[in-house]
Amino acid sequence: MVVGRVRPVQTNRQTNKQTRRVFRAAASSRSVGQIELAAVCNQIKTCSQYLLAQRHMLTHKRGRAVPEWSITFDDVSSLRSVAEAAAAVMQKVIFKVSKVGAHYFLMVDGADPGVTCFVSARLQLYKVAFYADDHAQEFTFCVECGELLTSIDIPSCTHASLIMEGHDQSTSIHLRILDPELRSCEDSSELNTYVDGDERRIISPLTYNLILEIDLVKLRELIKKARKARAELLRICISTRSTGSKERSVVLFSVKGAALHKQLFSHETSRDEDGSLVVRAAPDGADTLFEPQTADTVFDGMFPISKIDAFVKTIGTRMLTAKLQQGIPLMLTHRLGGAEDETSHIHFLVAPVNDVE
Repeated sequence: MVVGRVRPVQTNRQTNKQTRRVFRAAASSRSVGQIELAAVCNQIKTCSQYLLAQRHMLTHKRGRAVPEWSITFDDVSSLRSVAEAAAAVMQKVIFKVSKVGAHYFLMVDGADPGVTCFVSARLQLYKVAFYADDHAQEFTFCVECGELLTSIDIPSCTHASLIMEGHDQSTSIHLRILDPELRSCEDSSELNTYVDGDERRIISPLTYNLILEIDLVKLRELIKKARKARAELLRICISTRSTGSKERSVVLFSVKGAALHKQLFSHETSRDEDGSLVVRAAPDGADTLFEPQTADTVFDGMFPISKIDAFVKTIGTRMLTAKLQQGIPLMLTHRLGGAEDETSHIHFLVAPVNDVE
């Protein structure tokens, strides 16, 4: 491992002398017009930046080099969700830090080896710092998903923040976990970085006309039955029926292995802002259940249970949104900033299974 280089540290007194010499040079001149103001300003700016860099270095513990960049996460749960989603489809993940508009984002785009499952995540970053003026504002690093998850798995630090630091000439990423309620304690890890991570895959935009709101408690119950029945596929069938001015839907989840297990949900439908049909698979409906055979089928597809289970078991919320369109991948969406905030999100796409008996 190559350790980041540390520049010799001067004292604040020595640096302040350099700054005072610049001002004395300006004051001793006969007139301001005889001084090259641009050169003086550049010198003053350089000295100020050097003072800031020194101050940052002196606040570090002895022997710890100043990183080229650092990211602070006040809440580790969002990063954990992104890492768990990535771990569901790949062993090594390439994180990309990029500035979009006025904000920085941590981005993940990748697929499993068979390209049957795809993850795309965007996590807004609020505290990104660069300690070198010429450092690129966009960079990537690759780590093992399992190693990252192990590093941030510290149940005793319930309100901890995470500081992630990178050194351009080092082969590792430094993590420090600090809990304001445990000021005398610090957990730290060094993760190896790789240059042979799974290739970043960016999927083309897909068009959907159906939105499905799923109760994860009920879905997990069905997945548990599927494992015991050794079922491999989840069937999702959605039908609608109109009565007067109202349209109602019935959603069917079913798995078939050693036994056949089904779930049915009936709700009144609604429309999203883009005109997509919105239906629910939750046990909170007020309508009487009706059989799908008496309605018009608007969607019928089969998906591998193992892929869906790998993602939903990491979600801590009660509800999950899915987007559907016949013949294209199912898109599961988890909003990291809350139900109404789409800025930070995880899209998890699962390809349909075509050959079904």
